[in-house]
Amino acid sequence: AWHRAAAEAATFLLDRATVDGRLMRTWKAGPGGGRAHVPAFADDHAFLVTALIDLYQGDFDPRWLRAALHLADQLVTLFWDDADGGLYYTGSDAEPLITRSKHMLGGAVPSANGVAALAFCRLSTLTGRTDLADKARAIVDRYRMLLDRAPRALGPEALAAAWLAGPTREIGIVGRAGADDTAALLAELRRRPLPFSVIARVDPDADAETRTLLPWMAGRVHGQEQATAYVCEGSACQLPARTPAALARRLDG
Repeated sequence: AWHRAAAEAATFLLDRATVDGRLMRTWKAGPGGGRAHVPAFADDHAFLVTALIDLYQGDFDPRWLRAALHLADQLVTLFWDDADGGLYYTGSDAEPLITRSKHMLGGAVPSANGVAALAFCRLSTLTGRTDLADKARAIVDRYRMLLDRAPRALGPEALAAAWLAGPTREIGIVGRAGADDTAALLAELRRRPLPFSVIARVDPDADAETRTLLPWMAGRVHGQEQATAYVCEGSACQLPARTPAALARRLDG
């Protein structure tokens, strides 16, 4: 139920709160179904990218991953500071201001830069987009002094720094949605914490475009007509696992 509600909210934002590919911050009900207005800020994009990654790892629908990549690219295109690195709060297409602020430190709500850095790390590991890892590293570098002296003052910024330091893991399953063998492998993953890891599932009959989204899953097969899990670190993968017990050994090894 929670996942369904999240998917409905994301669909609304992507379909009705987006105008000509540009995410909007507000939506007002009215005649004709309402309208979206006011261009979204950096934190709106960063939090939605994070949510879309979480949604993808919940149901493995590639539309969430495509949308996350689109919004990540918009973060860079509209908000990136080419001179000093990091993200401005307002987009380059917003109403001109005397100066563009850059929110680096969070409080009760994490900073746009920290949330974006961690999202860039996760997307880079999932999709092989090293340019996003480079942007995450540039953001983290702006926090270097604080990371060295008071890392507990930071949240997603510190997690992004740890992600970049590695190691990280890619865990992929080739299996059919809803099949018992796929569900059993996923249940083994869901029952344990998996820090600094990404999870993907690809249908054995997935089209080339979907597989292109996850280059580290290239060549992974549906072994012996069974759902098959792969636990990888960088380009090195352990032996395939086809049972929950075998997958547990790979994860604990």
